[in-house]
This record gives sequence, C-alpha cells and structure tokens, in this order.
Amino acid sequence: MSMPSVIQDVITVINQKLELSPKSDRTLSISLWDFQDNKGDTIPKDDLHKALRKLEEDKVIKLLFTDHFSRSWRKAEDKVGLEIDRNKFEDFYTQHKRSLSPEVIPDSTILYRVSYSDKSREIFVNDFLLAKPDFGLENEMVFGYIFQHPNERLSKTQIEQDLNISVSKSFHKIVENLGFKGDLRKAFFDISKTYIRFKNPLTKKDLDLLHIETLNLPSTN
Repeated sequence: MSMPSVIQDVITVINQKLELSPKSDRTLSISLWDFQDNKGDTIPKDDLHKALRKLEEDKVIKLLFTDHFSRSWRKAEDKVGLEIDRNKFEDFYTQHKRSLSPEVIPDSTILYRVSYSDKSREIFVNDFLLAKPDFGLENEMVFGYIFQHPNERLSKTQIEQDLNISVSKSFHKIVENLGFKGDLRKAFFDISKTYIRFKNPLTKKDLDLLHIETLNLPSTN
C-alpha cells in the first residue's frame, strides 16, 4: 500500500472516532482492528505504524502508547492511544482526506418523465408543472394523442384521421406553446414538417446521445 493512501485511510478512521466522541475529548483510544482501508481490509500493522509516525512528525497527532507495534501479531485488546488537537487535525483532514468517487449512474436510469392527465390537463416534467392546455383546443387534443403513443413515429395525417380534426399549427408551434422549448424540446421530441415522435421517459443514455447533462426546469409555472 502506498503511504499517502494509508494515511488517507488512517485519518478517515480517526475522524470517524472523533465525530463519535465528545468535543471536549483530546485523547482517543482506537482498536488496531478498527483501522481498515477503503475496501474494508485491515491495514497491515507496519503500514499503520508508519502512517501514525508520519502524522506525529507532522504534529497532527501525538502517540501515547505504541509498545504493541514491536511485535508482528495483533491481540484483540491492542489499541492505539492518540492525543489530538482537534483544530489541527480537522485542517489536515480537510486537505488530505480521500476524495469521494463520483456516483456512476447507469445508462438505463430514468432521469425525466412527462406525466399528463386528460382530467386535470396538467403536463408535468417530473414534479414541475409545465403547462395546462385549454380543454378541447388543438394543443390539448394533439398532445393528449401523442402522450398516449410515446416513442412512436406519428404522421400529421394519422393524428388528424384518428382525432377527426384538421391540425392547423405546425408540430414545432404546438410543443412550443406547451412549454417544450430549447433542450426540453430537443430531448423529448423529434419533429419534422409532417412527423413527430414524443420520447418519454428519458434515460441517462438518451441525454448522453444528445450531449445534454441536465434539463433546466422552472420551479413554478
């Protein structure tokens, strides 16, 4: 194990113990078995001793008893006694603690979903109210239809025939009227003069393919 890595593991354990102890305590007694690396494996005794000595040299801690480090094996009762200046330790810990690995989100994770009820006529993107089209008008009728046919390539002729209406607006104008603008429109719709596809829900992979990290949603409508 590299010494910087061992030191990160050791100060992580010490910090955990400090958080559980009264702030007035300046000493800690920690079992040797509690010193584990970030994988949960016990830190080798020699590496642990070197790391603690290094921390003492840097005046981060003061070792109180270390006799058990002279033998190669560990006993269940073996502990490390430390005297700590909390302020100095916190400064050192902040500068040297192990960085958390960023969370890896699977490609199949659903990040955004449009929901709609023909009773309330409210269009939501996740928890954000995007629009409430007027009942019986073109925007409401067309959106209600395409919402029922997600991820399908729909023609203007098909929609007009199934709804028994004449669609006067362009698909671009309809979705814009409903609040789907910019990246929202790019993410949720494929649109041409005569065809439309409503993509719902959206996964991480869907957004990655469009080079979109997040969608900016209004907090109120």
